[in-house]
Parts: sequence; C-alpha cells; structure tokens
Amino acid sequence: MSKPPKAAEQPKNEAKSEQAKRIEALIAIADVVLEYQDNAKPSLGELARITNRASGLLRIKGDERMAIENAATLEIAKARSLLLS
Repeated sequence: MSKPPKAAEQPKNEAKSEQAKRIEALIAIADVVLEYQDNAKPSLGELARITNRASGLLRIKGDERMAIENAATLEIAKARSLLLS
C-alpha cells in the first residue's frame, strides 16, 4: 500500500501540472498560428516570437513565463524536426 503524498509535495505537483497545462496551451496556439501562416518549417526565432505573444495572451506573468515559453518552443521545435540531433 502506497503512502499518500505529503502536504508539502502536493503544491509542487499542482504547480507542475499547471505549468504543463500552460505549455500545452502555448503549443496549441503556436500550431494554429503556424497553420494559418502555412509555415511548416519556421525558424526558432519565429517560434519564440509566437510563444512570447501567446504567453501574453494567456497572461502568464512572473518568473515562470520564460521557462514556460522556452519549454513550449523546444517542444514545437522537436515536433517539427527543427533541431539537429
């Protein structure tokens, strides 16, 4: 039988879950924008610009904004094979 998570661990997990939701939202917005622009191979700069604007629309503020934008940009770049292996 596993122990329930400690009270101190629960906010961390909720914060990561919230951050994951925000990353997914940024990725979804970026996919829509890139599809509208008919841009299959954007540059990393274009991805960064799109995720930056999307994070503003989602009103992501504070210290986590840059981390969320970077994570979303990296995920999109991986999905579109924009990074060298």
